[in-house]
Amino acid sequence: MKTLPYRFSICGKHEIELYAHSGLTHLLSLEDPETPKDTPAWFRGEHLQLCFHDVESTVEARLLMALPPTEAQVAEILQFGERCLNAARSAPVYLLVHCFAGI
Repeated sequence: MKTLPYRFSICGKHEIELYAHSGLTHLLSLEDPETPKDTPAWFRGEHLQLCFHDVESTVEARLLMALPPTEAQVAEILQFGERCLNAARSAPVYLLVHCFAGI
């Protein structure tokens, strides 16, 4: 298995501030649609924010009346990862992915 050519961390929404002085270059926020969306004031890198509920299937989404990720959102996540890979060719990259719980 090949490792990523950049640093990568995952955390919960309430842990983001712990990364303020960590050298983050990219931030991926996976938020519930009802959650306020703010980019941390200290963050100056590329930030992608997507809004959907954390569900395991479209069946679960229907049962919970939740909003699952769309194919377009999944494509955006993959494109963001590609941008991180491209950026890592010329400079250090540190990606933080966060959702509400961080799991």
